[in-house]
Amino acid sequence: MEDAPSRAIPLFGTEEPLPEWRELVAGPLRCTLEAGNLRWISIGGIEAIRSLA
Repeated sequence: MEDAPSRAIPLFGTEEPLPEWRELVAGPLRCTLEAGNLRWISIGGIEAIRSLA
């Protein structure tokens, strides 16, 4: 009998761990650094750019 897939499979499509990320803030500018990419770039709480690779 096979084990049921973990919760990670339906959520992320893989068992691989999620990459580490770091939140960066400079005045009103806020973004997340994840695996060398800038993500969720916002100015004054409004998202301006989704991702830069």
